[in-house]
Amino acid sequence: MQISEEGRHATVIVPDDQVSLAIGKQGQNVRLASKLTGFSLSLVKEGAEDVELIEFRDEIGRELFDKLIQAGIDTAREFLEAEPSLLLSIAPKEKIVHVRKIMFEEFEEREDQGYLTALEDAAVAAETSAEVSEESDDIAESYAEDTPEVDDSVEVEVTPDAEVVSEDGEEKVED
Repeated sequence: MQISEEGRHATVIVPDDQVSLAIGKQGQNVRLASKLTGFSLSLVKEGAEDVELIEFRDEIGRELFDKLIQAGIDTAREFLEAEPSLLLSIAPKEKIVHVRKIMFEEFEEREDQGYLTALEDAAVAAETSAEVSEESDDIAESYAEDTPEVDDSVEVEVTPDAEVVSEDGEEKVED
């Protein structure tokens, strides 16, 4: 079992002969377990093989594939279990949902609605954060436009006969 406290998500590995029992009639058992634990649950058949991400490169595109590999996501399972905020830093929400659909079809599994909710929440949070950042930039830019430039370059010519005065105003004598 893999647990993600941040996303309140758990992936449970179930023996092949226990999958139907774990799911229950019309998903009743897994839904009840999810409500009781407060976690979104994904059931994975024991021995279910993982697929290297390169197998999906044509479907997801070379650019996204490269970004996922750079983020340390090398397999389909790692993609499916990745934190929503990490994936959103790599690709837009719609693309993530599309890729997840392709991968779940490959594994003959169903999408976890709890994960989609967490993805939506993370997307809204990221969008709100971007708007606040953009507002701050606009305010800073308007202040910059209204603030006159100050010429802080002062030329000082020092001659051998020049007096040197200390910060307290007393004359210093140089030898």
